Amino acid sequence: MEHAAAFELDNRLAVGVIGGDRLQGQVYSFDAATGTLILRRPAHENTNTSDHVTMINVAHITDVKVQEEAKGEIGDVNPVTERDLERREQKAKIAAAKAFQSINSAASPEAQQMFDMLSKTLPCEWDGDCIVVMQQARVSPPYNEGAVVNIGGQTDDAAISRIRRMVADFSQKVAA
Repeated sequence: MEHAAAFELDNRLAVGVIGGDRLQGQVYSFDAATGTLILRRPAHENTNTSDHVTMINVAHITDVKVQEEAKGEIGDVNPVTERDLERREQKAKIAAAKAFQSINSAASPEAQQMFDMLSKTLPCEWDGDCIVVMQQARVSPPYNEGAVVNIGGQTDDAAISRIRRMVADFSQKVAA
């Protein structure tokens, strides 16, 4: 591997690949056994990720330019305890259960889309083929503004009005 010396962790590289593309990034990982270089670069501002990673087969690299060498030692990696892993696993299980509860296989695609839209901002749950919003309103088929009914005794009228507007807006978008 003629460029292996340049693949030191944290080096900032500009890499030419077959086809003429040029990729830039920081060396995140290099696996000599598989001939894989992983470059990391900051993500765009409008994404949920902090970094983009690109995996490159070194056989496809035509040239490498080191733009900036690593600044010495790479900091220690904090160890992950078994307790940390158990907490992460528990959080993942709760998130998976919540995601599973939000899916209603008996609902129409439009109903599921409405549920997904409402649940982004308001707590929702399925009750058969009806969507219960904030334990205050029920949206029944045909899932339009008129199908929103108050189910709470002391329900805030402004909340019901907002749910009706959201349902009406969604219905108009689906109809368009």
